Amino acid sequence: MTDINKGDTVTPRTDDGRRYSHSGEIGKVLETRGVTTTVIWGDGDIQKDWHEGNLVKVTGNYYKPKTTIVQAEQLRWDNWGPVCEMLGDLMGPDKIRGVAITDKNVVRETPDDEASHIGLWIPAQPNAYIASENDYIVKDLAGHVTIVKAAIFDSIYEGAV
Repeated sequence: MTDINKGDTVTPRTDDGRRYSHSGEIGKVLETRGVTTTVIWGDGDIQKDWHEGNLVKVTGNYYKPKTTIVQAEQLRWDNWGPVCEMLGDLMGPDKIRGVAITDKNVVRETPDDEASHIGLWIPAQPNAYIASENDYIVKDLAGHVTIVKAAIFDSIYEGAV
């Protein structure tokens, strides 16, 4: 049995392989009754009857990103044109450029029989970043480019227009 009390900050557990509503969110416990709790989540949604075994108490300071608009394109062979269009002048010989990646994650300048996966080389200090096929390339309004894995993109971003 966990020790969850009224006023505690909690999040749904993730170590059991299940996906709970409000996964990745933080909420406050409004009430506890036995092993069930009532939680108010950050979006104002109040949920009753959470079994406390499905919640984890969190401590420390947590922050969420301020609302911002970004451009994003998924890196795929069939989507190379829109990726290049989005990056525009950020691409070039000594700038961001396309690369090919082998099944063993070896980066090559051009595709061949072994390097058939699309990639993107993004220079940064002190090292370069490599985006792999199906990663999302995200550019903010200031022109900063980051890589977001496809598995988490939808949990971070939603359509803005």
